[in-house]
Amino acid sequence: MNPMGNELGAKWAKHIISSNKVIADSTLPKAVQELVKIRASQINGCGGCLDHAHQGRRGRR
Repeated sequence: MNPMGNELGAKWAKHIISSNKVIADSTLPKAVQELVKIRASQINGCGGCLDHAHQGRRGRR
């Protein structure tokens, strides 16, 4: 999937990146930030995001 392939995808990607920056810049502990990202992915039904989050967590064990 190429989110930049069309105008709608580019807008979607911009909002995802922006929301991720808000979380990253917050004072929440890193573990809570990851939980927020996982929950948002679950709510949005984004399987790719869930896979990415899971792979990231496995790498930090």
